[in-house]
Amino acid sequence: MRPTLPLSTLAAAGLLLATTAAFAQSSPYYIGVSQALAYESNLYRIGGSIGLPVGAQSKSDTVATTSLVAGVDQTWGRQRLSGSGSLRASRYAQNDQLNNEGYGLNLGLDWATVDRVSGRLGVTADRSLRSYDPAYQGGLASERNIEDNNQINATVRVGVVTRLTGEVSASRRQVRYSAQAYKGSEYNQNTGSIGARYRLGGATTVGLAWRQSQLSYVSIDDPYKRRDIDLTGTWIPSGLTNLYGRISHTSTDHSNSPNRDFSGVTAELRGSTQATGKVKLNVKLNRDLGQGNSTFDFAGEPQPTEFDRVSTTLRLGADYDLSAKITLNAGIEHVRRNFEGTRFAIVGSDRTTALDLGARWLPTRAIQVGCSLRYDTRSVSVVGNPFNSQAVNCYGQFVLQ
Repeated sequence: MRPTLPLSTLAAAGLLLATTAAFAQSSPYYIGVSQALAYESNLYRIGGSIGLPVGAQSKSDTVATTSLVAGVDQTWGRQRLSGSGSLRASRYAQNDQLNNEGYGLNLGLDWATVDRVSGRLGVTADRSLRSYDPAYQGGLASERNIEDNNQINATVRVGVVTRLTGEVSASRRQVRYSAQAYKGSEYNQNTGSIGARYRLGGATTVGLAWRQSQLSYVSIDDPYKRRDIDLTGTWIPSGLTNLYGRISHTSTDHSNSPNRDFSGVTAELRGSTQATGKVKLNVKLNRDLGQGNSTFDFAGEPQPTEFDRVSTTLRLGADYDLSAKITLNAGIEHVRRNFEGTRFAIVGSDRTTALDLGARWLPTRAIQVGCSLRYDTRSVSVVGNPFNSQAVNCYGQFVLQ
């Protein structure tokens, strides 16, 4: 049975609608429709030697997605409520067993007191079709798997305008799946952190924080803790350039699977710069632990599949303003993943490279149209499922604000 939407999410959605109505006179909201048409050459992410999954109608397919979109951005005093939401319906031309309805909600309240205390309360919720991952699933099943991903988070800061700022945050995340094969992967996660940031000068800030997560699977008895000591730095020399870096000592402690414990370094680096009046460049480098899956039920036999143990991701992107209304963008992303004891992926690693090109045109404030091209290729170090895939996506959106 598919899980119902949590009360926190329903309350947030109601707050969004109520706020939209209350502030309609000052137009702090928008509402509109969006239509997208996409073509995918390798829907199930399978290699040339692997046959179609049972129940699949076609390796390639075209999908049409119709969406109702809405949002709000309202400020009063020191407080600001902002967010967006969507209702989606997707229909496949060939693989109609994948037809699905979904939604997305991202709502946040930024608040501040007359003193040096501020914070943020946020709610996110998403229901969508989970993408097929070739590491363990390629060619095995074509079952529709709907993922429900809901999270609530809160942050409190003390200082803000001073050189030293203290920060405490907490979050609760819940992930559920509709497919029986993924029931062993459903989990609840609680995360908390406490730390401080110190501004060395006008452009540079450093920080130190302790972060801990407690994750428990719904149907598998193997809860585990993750602990991170985060050293961070931010450099913003101007409004045109910013750079953020984090290096952490990370460790995990599994209650019943000590062989899956991890201790090592994780890190993140991201930045952007307005290179010229028309060109903006951005970069992101990330090394972290993947959530992966606890178990995958194959032929009635649960198999351990923590396939995505450590991932390193590098992405480079560029945006070019061809005119005041037309923007071109390009990007390249390379991901390397280490595997750990999975029947489907074999111990080893894979590398996936994605290239994308896109264009966006805003003829008026209310209308937006665009298209993108994407090419993915995957290679494996030992035995596995290498593949290539091409995708084309075009969309149009109309909003009233």
